[in-house]
Amino acid sequence: MNCQLLLILCFAVAAYADSGCNNKGGTCQDDSLYCDGHYESGLCNGDSDRRCCVPDNTDAACEAEGGTCQDDSIACSGWYESGLCDGGYDRRCCVPPGVEVYCGEVRLITREQWGARPPNGKWYMSLPVDLSFIHHTVGSHCYDIETCCEVMRATQNYHMDSLGWSDIGYSFLIGEDGNAYEGRGWGVIGAHTSGYNDVSHGISFMGTYTTDPYHLLFAVGLPTYNMLKYTVLVVCLIVTVYGDWACRREQGTCQNDSLQCEGHYESRLCNGDVRRRCCVPNSDGEIEAVYCGNVRLITRQQWRARSPRRESHMSVPVGLTFIHHTAGRTCYSIATCSSRARAVQNYHMNIKGWKDIGYSFLIGQDGNAYEGRGWGVVGAHTYGFNSRSHGIAFMGNFNSRKPNAAALQAAKNLIQCGIDENKIKSNYFLYGHRDVKRTECPGRALYQEIKSWPN
Repeated sequence: MNCQLLLILCFAVAAYADSGCNNKGGTCQDDSLYCDGHYESGLCNGDSDRRCCVPDNTDAACEAEGGTCQDDSIACSGWYESGLCDGGYDRRCCVPPGVEVYCGEVRLITREQWGARPPNGKWYMSLPVDLSFIHHTVGSHCYDIETCCEVMRATQNYHMDSLGWSDIGYSFLIGEDGNAYEGRGWGVIGAHTSGYNDVSHGISFMGTYTTDPYHLLFAVGLPTYNMLKYTVLVVCLIVTVYGDWACRREQGTCQNDSLQCEGHYESRLCNGDVRRRCCVPNSDGEIEAVYCGNVRLITRQQWRARSPRRESHMSVPVGLTFIHHTAGRTCYSIATCSSRARAVQNYHMNIKGWKDIGYSFLIGQDGNAYEGRGWGVVGAHTYGFNSRSHGIAFMGNFNSRKPNAAALQAAKNLIQCGIDENKIKSNYFLYGHRDVKRTECPGRALYQEIKSWPN
């Protein structure tokens, strides 16, 4: 009986000792065995060869967007995005409405986020427009998102229930929290300025500004302060792009997706119904070619990077180079890779709160290098090593497959350029991110590839 109790106790201790691995969804086993994922140490009972085989997270791209992978027949509180989840074509990423959305440099609180009612009707106008009208709601002020959302709902209810309009009247509204709130949006005929609704956008400040409207303009950083003092009708300087700006930013054309596209279609970049999508050309167009040694370098200006909030410089040449992957979508053309670089920068600056995109350079599967922080600038890619290394990130998720030959050669050429320009020591050490942190990065397949590289 005592032996049985002792045996049960031994099993219980072993199971408890493996709980760290079990909590990660892993399996404790000898690390000489094949692991369909990656090994992590310190999570299993026993000798040093008994380690935790943790399955790789193939939904990382969706999680990076703040979303959840699920069957798209299930209701999603926000919207679905394709290409971010492992599994079948109907397993897609549900991006919640709480994810921050930006229009240029201004944060945009979408209709879903402030809890808008569906419109009773919607009519479109030709874009771009020449006129924008500034209004105030002559109601309550608001200084935080929660209160401004309440003001938005109250304004919409008044316009629809009391005035009998089909929706909230304004195109956009501005709160004293410094955010823009989506009303009818770009290209939708409003109900804000009689006689001009089909040829203009209407932007309304939430609150009453009969006596002193100007402190609000300073609060949200608008460039129109001096122009609004005596003028009701103003040219729109609040946002410099109209209607289909997101598609035009990708050098695309908005059209019905039943028409032939000399490239590929991308969704959610155009005004109008779901069939009006952005035709993005596959050709890269004519932009000035810049080279770093044997690799073409797409500069920050060319991929339209935001300005960094601050820069710190380090001594060069450095002796360390770290390889990463972005764990998101990959890209095969300058237009698409530039879009991915902007998305990474927005994520790093808006969500992570960093001063700029974290990496020194990024690599696309178009075979080009994309300038991040650049040579000699302290990055935010490898904690504990940022002030003495450069970080190079491949755009995409490379757990199950490695980047194509063009991308791999681009990275090698970039490192050689760094050596030639005295930014990297000739006897440098090359590491993957997972060498210094418990992470999947730069992906299992890519990590196996770089282990065969020199240094």
